[in-house]
Amino acid sequence: MRESKHDTKHDGEAESGAAANAITRAAADAGASDLPPDPPGLYDSEASYVCDACGEQIVIPIDPLGGSVQEYVEDCPVCCHPNVIHVRWDDVQAQVWAEPEQDRY
Repeated sequence: MRESKHDTKHDGEAESGAAANAITRAAADAGASDLPPDPPGLYDSEASYVCDACGEQIVIPIDPLGGSVQEYVEDCPVCCHPNVIHVRWDDVQAQVWAEPEQDRY
């Protein structure tokens, strides 16, 4: 049976695609060097903070791949006041707290 040009090209794409995936994985691993390896279910996936404006406890998703120290502004889903959210990873647990944005900026 004769091999068509299409089949040959497709095999070459598969080989180069596998190499590109290996390079991408290596680059991703190098960027996450400040965190330990990620066994499934090991890290906290959510945490909570208390909104200073309304006093509600707000549950938020957290992600260790964002770095060991994270800070961002999020509006309270209850009263809409902006809060500066702080996330600090200590081993596999996260410490999360918030402060009013107007006190920060």
